Amino acid sequence: AGALGVICPMINTKEDAIKFVGATKYVPDGFRSTGPTRALIVHGINYHDEANEKVISLAMVETQEALDNVDQIASTEGLSGIYIGPSDLSVSMGLKPGMDRTEQKIVQAIEKIKLSCKKNNIKVGIHCLSPTYLKNKLDDGFDLATLGSDFRFFSEIISKKIEEAREWPINFFSDSYLFYLVITIAFIVAGILKGATGAGVPIIITPVISAFYDVRFAVVIMIIPNVLTNIHQIYFYRKSILPI
Repeated sequence: AGALGVICPMINTKEDAIKFVGATKYVPDGFRSTGPTRALIVHGINYHDEANEKVISLAMVETQEALDNVDQIASTEGLSGIYIGPSDLSVSMGLKPGMDRTEQKIVQAIEKIKLSCKKNNIKVGIHCLSPTYLKNKLDDGFDLATLGSDFRFFSEIISKKIEEAREWPINFFSDSYLFYLVITIAFIVAGILKGATGAGVPIIITPVISAFYDVRFAVVIMIIPNVLTNIHQIYFYRKSILPI
């Protein structure tokens, strides 16, 4: 299909690695079948002659057996590098699954794999969860460090947005509440001016000021209906939002 890189899981022995490399290369370097229809369109008419040199092969070391055989795996001719699967490796070594491991025996296992790759002049990579762990691995000499997954990123973003939608209390300084507050102040000022000067005010304002002589009562009356409406809406949507 024209992929320029292949990561193969569960490479546990040198024999596994030899078969894997062979499957990524054309004869005489391997036994990959020919028929690069899409690859010719994407990479040009010379793809068949250039593919053996361009296709990257990364063997995943993620079991105790692979760790025991890592020197032999890393010495496989034609192998581009080793990609560490820390979660499966941890499970294979008797720990619970998880990324960004700090347990001493896992740290030592990862270091062993890295040194084996360096000794055989091939690339070494590892899958990470946090940016900090990733940066530490790159600083530690890793050639490749991948971060999370698209599914995890989407889940985190969606969960964050749902949390924002459920935030409490309501923001009483939002535009809608400020609008009502400004209108209320306008009514109050108009009433004060009317009482002080006897001047006429718009007919729509006069009845309101007359009805709400107490300033505090006027403010409450103007704001509460909008508050209650928003509380009802937020309560309704809070109940309808499901957690991720």
